[in-house]
Amino acid sequence: SGQRDGFDMNGTVNNITIKNSTIHDFVWQPGKDAHCIVLDAGASEVTILDSVIYDCGGDGIQLYASGNTAQAAASHNILIEGNSIYNTLASGHHENAIDIKNGSAVTIRNNVLYGFDHKIITLQKASYDVSIVGNILYGSDRGIEVRAEDGGVPTQVGIEHNVFYDLYGSYALKFDWVEDARVYHNTFYNVGNPIRVEEEGILSGAIYSNLAAASNKNRILGPLEANVGYNGWFDTDAEGLAASTDVTGGDPVFVNTAQKDFALQATSPAKNKAEDGYDMGAVPELIQSESTDTVATNAERAEQIARIEWAAAAVVSHNYASILSDINVNASSVREQASVSLLDAIGASASSQSDMMLAFIAYGTSDTVGLGAGERAGVLNSFQSVFQRLPASQQDWEDVMKIAVGRWPSQTASTASAEALFEQVYKRQASMENAHDAAAITIMTYGLRPSDRNLSSEAAASATFEAVFGHSPTSAQDWDVVRAIAYSGAVR
Repeated sequence: SGQRDGFDMNGTVNNITIKNSTIHDFVWQPGKDAHCIVLDAGASEVTILDSVIYDCGGDGIQLYASGNTAQAAASHNILIEGNSIYNTLASGHHENAIDIKNGSAVTIRNNVLYGFDHKIITLQKASYDVSIVGNILYGSDRGIEVRAEDGGVPTQVGIEHNVFYDLYGSYALKFDWVEDARVYHNTFYNVGNPIRVEEEGILSGAIYSNLAAASNKNRILGPLEANVGYNGWFDTDAEGLAASTDVTGGDPVFVNTAQKDFALQATSPAKNKAEDGYDMGAVPELIQSESTDTVATNAERAEQIARIEWAAAAVVSHNYASILSDINVNASSVREQASVSLLDAIGASASSQSDMMLAFIAYGTSDTVGLGAGERAGVLNSFQSVFQRLPASQQDWEDVMKIAVGRWPSQTASTASAEALFEQVYKRQASMENAHDAAAITIMTYGLRPSDRNLSSEAAASATFEAVFGHSPTSAQDWDVVRAIAYSGAVR
């Protein structure tokens, strides 16, 4: 505890983890901020994990940026996960649980946030690629506000599988000028306006598969240029968010509202009625895992190859429906539309198999579903980078899927570029007789993904890359080098 900020990280910090900590009672004086944790603009690769953070005179966690901070200079690659952030101080002596003044690649996941007289989470300025997923937000005035400020507009904001309850102020979610807002599978209970749109509103995005009960009506006071549907409104007025695919009524039949268990009972009218065929509202088991299962035995490896061959055949025959059936996922126009920008980024929109590449990015296969859509697009980009073409044949698609799960592809390419990069990193030539060196060359050449990710190792490898090459990794080749450093076991 103290009178100023608990942790104040300047903009040069990189690869920092705060874990299993208790941070509390940093209070200066009324009207003067003292945050529990503050990251200055430029901080990167910071993880705040499994900690208890409470009773600070400003924000629990703040990503600071001034009005002049360019988006590229803001904090990036920030993970805030598994924390309890709360406040018991008197009104006027605290601010928000989390305040993102600007940042990119920010994930706020599986936190419990409560006790704030202000907004629980604020997202503003030119923040980009922000995911707010699986959090529980309650016992506060307002929930999450997303707004433009100082000429910057938040873009690519995902708010999914959160539970909002007992918010006594005006709203759970408020949007005032945001582009590409994806509001999926959230549960609202006993809140003000579940969703409030003001001023410049939502310029693009989708609002699907949410469930609101025992709440005030939505308020649409600004432009709403988003796809809307498959939401549940129970004892709640949908107002401007009503659609023919909605489910309405008086009682959604939660498991136990007194115990704050907002899962749906089997008799719920919102059961399996979401746009993707799952339950409306938050479905925690759909939150993307950070890792995939490790393939351990020869039998399992053989089974994996058989699955890859089957999936590749389905792709080249334009039969992705069979893959969706295999992974028990319903086709979703919303999910596909959200993946179009990833397809465009790798220059695949004009390909004869663009529909299959879009489906692969959006849904994956039984062996790649554990990757995110962005990572699956990255696998396609790695294939294109090494073979100078997008996948077309069944063998191409088999190699794409092998790369995605860390298997060596059947087709080969020159390793000359990888060998040169190896020398830059390790200050020596690679020996292909050394298994670790061979693994590094293969990862750098083909972009193999690990079967079991280690984010700490990747963060350390990213720092090594920057020290060697003088810049952060950006291209497909750059990230292949980072993975080689992180996972090959090669040493100088």
